[in-house]
Amino acid sequence: MDDTGIKHTQRLSYKQKEANGKKWYKDQIDLYVKEHGTYLGYSNFEEDVSETRRMLTVYNLMNNILDLEDFNYICKPFGEELGELPARMVNRDIFSSKIKAILGMEMKTPFVWNAVAVNPEATTRREDTEYKLLKQYLVQKIMLPIEKEVRMRKQQELQGRELTPEEAQKLEQEIAEEMQAMTPEEIKKYMSRQYQDPSEVLAQQILNYLTQKEDLDRKFNDGYKHGLLSAKELYYVGIENGDPVLKVVNPIRFSHDKTTDTYFIEEGEWAVCEYRMKPSAIVAKFPGLKDSEIDSIYEDYQHRINMTNEERIFDFETETYIDTADTIPVFHVVWKSLRKVSILTYLDEEEVVQKMLVDESYVMRPEQGDIDLQSFYIPEVYEGYKIGNGIYQDMQVVAGQYKSLDNLYYCPLPYYGVIYDNTNSRPTSLGERLKLYQYWYNII
Repeated sequence: MDDTGIKHTQRLSYKQKEANGKKWYKDQIDLYVKEHGTYLGYSNFEEDVSETRRMLTVYNLMNNILDLEDFNYICKPFGEELGELPARMVNRDIFSSKIKAILGMEMKTPFVWNAVAVNPEATTRREDTEYKLLKQYLVQKIMLPIEKEVRMRKQQELQGRELTPEEAQKLEQEIAEEMQAMTPEEIKKYMSRQYQDPSEVLAQQILNYLTQKEDLDRKFNDGYKHGLLSAKELYYVGIENGDPVLKVVNPIRFSHDKTTDTYFIEEGEWAVCEYRMKPSAIVAKFPGLKDSEIDSIYEDYQHRINMTNEERIFDFETETYIDTADTIPVFHVVWKSLRKVSILTYLDEEEVVQKMLVDESYVMRPEQGDIDLQSFYIPEVYEGYKIGNGIYQDMQVVAGQYKSLDNLYYCPLPYYGVIYDNTNSRPTSLGERLKLYQYWYNII
């Protein structure tokens, strides 16, 4: 095992990972939840608890709630034994208006974007279209004097006779073509600003639909608010029941791995997110649940509703119950493991040497032209859900993780985001910076 308790079983084949009812998946999920489960006291690290409390203090201050523990040096200047001074600290809010003002500025910022195709096929189509427009311009410029000469000759032949409808229509068409012809400068401007490849048009239409369906303006504003208060702006991008979704992630219920040299959450090694869900929401999210598992979920839910205070988890520092009794914890764990792939060198039908990427199960076939097979490992993201005390769902390879075939080593996690102001230090949000001035104002 390494320092996090994760077993060194990352070079297993797909078949081994899927064996014994996906035991490898379940072991990985259990280890990550045990070591890095978030809000409900699953974590074994004191720094996780202090980090959670740091964020909760700022969230509460946004709602005009003071953490009186921060004022012990004022309210209890002679220590716990002598008790509090008669005056009780009251919050005089100058904090929330500043945060709301910044959120208002973010809401007014336009969300403008365009889909651009960068694949070779789309680039070729773009170049062909530009060539056709330039060719059309040159042809018109060459043919226009000839057509004018023909028209003048016809007018001389007509000697003042009125034009027939067909002749008049031809003259109007010539004039329209002359007016519509674009110069090379206009063609260049059109291609750079207005032209859209068919794939770009389709992508733009799909993204416009998803922008409205997922209400991205509101979600990005909610994520930005989390960033201002907790220094963590986080989103989940994935597929649920066959549809793409984007979710705002609550930093209080999220643990992750990130080195000091990376800025983005998706570049980390693992992430654990806890969702608090009702039974019906769980059944809707996981249509593959068995009848026995559904019954177990509802029994667990009923048990949590009937829990006494003695059975629930109590935080003596904040003097609150941190076990939300009317919901069920659903942990989503994502982590990076290794996948074995190979580069196959072979002769095609025309006796030309070619190379292609094949999976771990491929076997050399020299009689069919195979020359060489070089194997290596690339990172791959896996995921799984743990519902309540032991129901596992959606244990699989994360879909759509490879963004480019040119770089198979880059496979981001489905959780995207950044941590504010944490260079060689702990994260510091704008809310924490403003908190000091709020405290001074209350003391004065």
